[in-house]
Amino acid sequence: MMTQRERFLALLHNEPVDGFVNQYGAMGFLFGSPLSAIDAHPKGQRTVSKWGITYDWPEHEPGAIPMSEGDMALIKDIEDWREYVKAPDLSTKDSDWDDLRSAMKKIDTKEKFLVDFMAPGTFEYTHSMMSFEDSLCNLLVYPDEMHELIDFLTDWRCAYLEEFLKHIPETEVLFAHDDWGSKNSTFMAPETFHEFYTPAYKKFYGLAKDHGLIVIHHSDSYCATLLDDMFEMGIDCWEGVLPSNGIHDLQKKLNDENREFILWGGLDSGVFDRDDSTEEEIRKHVADTIAEYHAGGHWIPSINDGLPLIIHQGNYDIITDEINKQEKLYFK
Repeated sequence: MMTQRERFLALLHNEPVDGFVNQYGAMGFLFGSPLSAIDAHPKGQRTVSKWGITYDWPEHEPGAIPMSEGDMALIKDIEDWREYVKAPDLSTKDSDWDDLRSAMKKIDTKEKFLVDFMAPGTFEYTHSMMSFEDSLCNLLVYPDEMHELIDFLTDWRCAYLEEFLKHIPETEVLFAHDDWGSKNSTFMAPETFHEFYTPAYKKFYGLAKDHGLIVIHHSDSYCATLLDDMFEMGIDCWEGVLPSNGIHDLQKKLNDENREFILWGGLDSGVFDRDDSTEEEIRKHVADTIAEYHAGGHWIPSINDGLPLIIHQGNYDIITDEINKQEKLYFK
């Protein structure tokens, strides 16, 4: 039987598999690097990152929320953004990485990849430093300044990745977050995205590719109109593919163009991440979703949250178990 890791590679390269890649089963996340303190957001607390961005993480939410409205915005005036944005120091001592190296040795690399997890993303940084409206409006009103800010953030993120890989060269996968849309649309016109963000990510993910990494991008949103941009950036796998993206159409495009690319997601959190979700309802949803998308290929059945961070953790385990049960029906 193939391992989860082997299935992921086969799925990526359009080769036969003997079962499903089950959610995050192929990922061995390397959490706890000394760089992670730059954007640390403890649950249940209000904190200020080393960028100077204020975050809240309420107990009932799955993640931290940037407090970037009004006086809490880091960037008060986009024309003077350099006065407000000071890049955190990335220098570390090699001994700072000993704990992560010890944790890495516990990951079964026959089953899982060694994964560098990076969040937030470039767009997310911009709307954490200023209000969400300003982060979008400034693309149109102050394009030069936004290009400069995006380039600055991209260069820093590249330096971050280089520092990580200098100390953990065994890393195999870059798993990076940046939400680019809502449930039913992108946050900006595809043409605007292509002008501002595609070149930045082409540089960032190009660096990852130069180091031989597999690139997984998380955006649990509508991004179907950005699929060609993802190809251009060098993304290998889009994690967080909501059903609203038209997964059948995406699979058809990948098959028609013979793309080596994975769509990861498809399950609806509205079914399983509620106080009143029932096990029967969750299992039926998993079974129906697999029946819907399995034949199109290029697909990992999973939640879309970007990590197993759903509030109702027991339901994540139910989903994993049901995927294993469904596997026996589709693979002999």
